[in-house]
Amino acid sequence: PAVKRLPLRVMVVNPVAGAAVMLGASQWLVIGVLDSIWARYVSDLGGSVSFIGLSFLALVVPTIILTPLAGRLADRRNPLRIAMIALVVEAPLVGALGAAGGLSILIVVAILQAVVFPFINTPAEVAMARASPPGQVAEAQGLIQAVGLLAAGIGAVTAPAIYASAGPAWLTGGVMLLLVIVAWLVRLAKTRWDPILEGG
Repeated sequence: PAVKRLPLRVMVVNPVAGAAVMLGASQWLVIGVLDSIWARYVSDLGGSVSFIGLSFLALVVPTIILTPLAGRLADRRNPLRIAMIALVVEAPLVGALGAAGGLSILIVVAILQAVVFPFINTPAEVAMARASPPGQVAEAQGLIQAVGLLAAGIGAVTAPAIYASAGPAWLTGGVMLLLVIVAWLVRLAKTRWDPILEGG
C-alpha cells in the first residue's frame, strides 16, 4: 500500500521535528552572523589577512573531526537531549566572542564554540530524520536546511549593521540571548518530544 505523505506544515508541528528545526536554525544563524563580520572583527583586533584565513581553518577543523563522532552519539542516544545540552554550553561561548579583548582569546573561544557546534547541528538532523514519515526523510532534511539557510541569511544581512552601530559585544550578546531562548523553548517541549525519541 502507498504510504500517506504529510504536508510540510503538518510535519513541522511534530514536537521532535519542531525542536529539531529550531536547534538547526539556531546554528545556521550563528554561522550567518559570524561569517559576515569575522574578517572585519579579526582585522579590528589587529589580525592580518593571512591570520583571518588561518582562523577560518582553525574553526573548520574541529567540526570536520567531531561531526562523525556527534553523529554516532546521536544515533545511540536521544539526539534532542544532546543538542539541547550542547546549546546551553554554546550560548555563553558565542556571547564571549564579542567580548574578546585580543586575538588569542578570540581564537580560543571560537575553537571551543566550533567543538560544540557538531553536537547541536548533527543531532538536530538525526532527530529530524527520526521524526520523518517513511518516504519523506530527504524532504524533511530539505526543510531543516531551508529554514537554516533562511536564518543564516537573516543573520548575515543584519549582523554587519549591528556590529557597526553597537559593537561586537552587543551583537554576540544578542545572539547568545536568542540561543538561550531556543534552548528554553526546546526544554519546555521536552515532555512532548522525549517520549517519542525514547519509544514511550
